[in-house]
Amino acid sequence: MQSPRCQPPAFSLFRRRIWPLAGVILATLLCVTRPARAESNGVALLPPMGFNSWYLYNVTINESLIKSIADQMATNGMLAAGYQYVNLDDGWAGYRDASNVVVATPGRFPSGMKALADYVHAKGLKFGLYTVGGTNTCAGYLGSAGYETLDANTYAGWGVDFVKFEGCDIPWYELNPNQQTLSVRMEQALLHCGRPMVFSLSIGYVENWIPNYCNLPRGTGDLNGTWTNILYHIDTVAGMPFKGRPGMYNDPDVLDLRGGFNATEEVSIFSMWCMLAAPLITPTVNPNVLFILTNAEAIAVDQDAAGIQGTCVAGNNNTQVWCKPLGGGNTGTLAVALFNRGATATNITANWSDLGLAPGAATVRDLWAHADLGTFANSYGAYIPAHGVQMLKVVQSVLPPMPPVFGVPVVQNGALILSGTGGSPNGTYYVLNSTNPALASYLWMVSATNQMDSNGFFLFTNALPAGVPQMFYRLRIP
Repeated sequence: MQSPRCQPPAFSLFRRRIWPLAGVILATLLCVTRPARAESNGVALLPPMGFNSWYLYNVTINESLIKSIADQMATNGMLAAGYQYVNLDDGWAGYRDASNVVVATPGRFPSGMKALADYVHAKGLKFGLYTVGGTNTCAGYLGSAGYETLDANTYAGWGVDFVKFEGCDIPWYELNPNQQTLSVRMEQALLHCGRPMVFSLSIGYVENWIPNYCNLPRGTGDLNGTWTNILYHIDTVAGMPFKGRPGMYNDPDVLDLRGGFNATEEVSIFSMWCMLAAPLITPTVNPNVLFILTNAEAIAVDQDAAGIQGTCVAGNNNTQVWCKPLGGGNTGTLAVALFNRGATATNITANWSDLGLAPGAATVRDLWAHADLGTFANSYGAYIPAHGVQMLKVVQSVLPPMPPVFGVPVVQNGALILSGTGGSPNGTYYVLNSTNPALASYLWMVSATNQMDSNGFFLFTNALPAGVPQMFYRLRIP
């Protein structure tokens, strides 16, 4: 039997809805001058899907290989299933010419990167490259240090759609200021190069500043092909200090479908990446895993427009119940995963109370069997094999909740105080701000993450420096 808590990590079910602006338009509100953010680049509104060359091909990539990958993706069902990006990892950047423009590795890319990007685009796909904040990449190839703006403009001219940025060749430790300085330098160069590109940032430990300056933060380290490492990657993303949302999704690294796991484990890996609203980036287009890569019902969970990152809502070290609201936090439609992390088959039960559903009936569908399992009252359970998962869609008709009620905004002792009632007891909420209330919600800056009390009361206080333009605030439940 499972305990009522996930350990580790422990999470409660979050409900997500966008609240109105609450009538807060004050001329003296906080407005810190900030650069435009990668999250504001209009891309990665859904978790990106595609291919990455590193884990299978390392630095042996070449023009013929990448064309072959694009050819296969365009015809084997992957493009139709939503896979877009063909991303070259380390090993492509050779040298700088007399104008300091980066040139691809001699002999392996005879037509040049623009021609290769054009080929990929002609297949209906998008094109991605890799670089680092140091002089040399992790494998000793050319990096972007000191040439961020030139490289960003070069990529734009080639038609690049995705840039993966790592921290090789410099001491990127947690307290090293270079970590943020060099990342933001590249982020700003890409943001102003004239072509929207997904910015994937892989620099080790993920700090709180990162989601405002990239689309895909990765803090997991590399995959090593073991089940323990898979669990580490899942738990690391689950424990991030911020949750995924449209424009910014936590990245547990590529799908480890290289052949080191059995079919049950591969289905679990794909399922849990979908539950985390993670990028679905595959290192392989092997026909043997296409039934996993192209499962439309599982992909629909990952690509749900609400962009909510799933959480573990019940369980213990080996048996867990995960939940991901679909279509928003109040629709009564959930993706649920019964996840057996352990080496022994066992029964796992999802209780409606753990999922945030009301007592009573709900329908259950198996997303890998592609079968409706029936209507169940108050819970659903199944026998899950070792390292296995049952991925479900649970639907219960629910009435929409009453909207929260805001108090009157107060300015007191040089601070703005926003408060109100009607939130989820002990739930989490974000405070967003913007100088332009017409912007889409995903473009607003996240300025705080707070907890409601047991009665659903929320309170936010923000300092108000003098002499700043007006600022608009809104609240969001993740």
